[in-house]
Amino acid sequence: MSYNVILEVLGEQLRICNRLLDISRREQEFLLKGDIEGLEHVVSEFNSLMPEIQRLVAGEALQDGIQQEGAAFQAEVGEAGIEEAGADAVLEEVSTREIESQKIADALADLRQIIDEIARINRANSFLIKDSNDFLIFLHNLMSQGEPGGIYRNPGHI
Repeated sequence: MSYNVILEVLGEQLRICNRLLDISRREQEFLLKGDIEGLEHVVSEFNSLMPEIQRLVAGEALQDGIQQEGAAFQAEVGEAGIEEAGADAVLEEVSTREIESQKIADALADLRQIIDEIARINRANSFLIKDSNDFLIFLHNLMSQGEPGGIYRNPGHI
């Protein structure tokens, strides 16, 4: 796996995480508004994204790609030796790999930032849902206390 493949995988993960972030933000907006139809649409959109998410849960593939790149570089230099490979060629290769490594590090930092934001929004959304549920339970209990109990409605009649 080359650096370009790793960058492509990271780019795809960034694209999907940005979609998840957008979904989470809209979910929060619909929760605050109490828009059930909007929530249903967002949940449907999230469910349609799940196959892509499952396909890209490839953290191991990224690690394998990085390890393979390092091993391939060591093999190139190790077989020919630095003198035979040419010091300039080796320095150019190292410089190229450093640039590509920095691109990967930047993409990973962006990915971490997006994932952290998704987690923050999802925690807030879970609190909104829990609070709404608690409020509905409270209202139900409050309203059911005022209703007459049992099957007798009028005193003295069965």
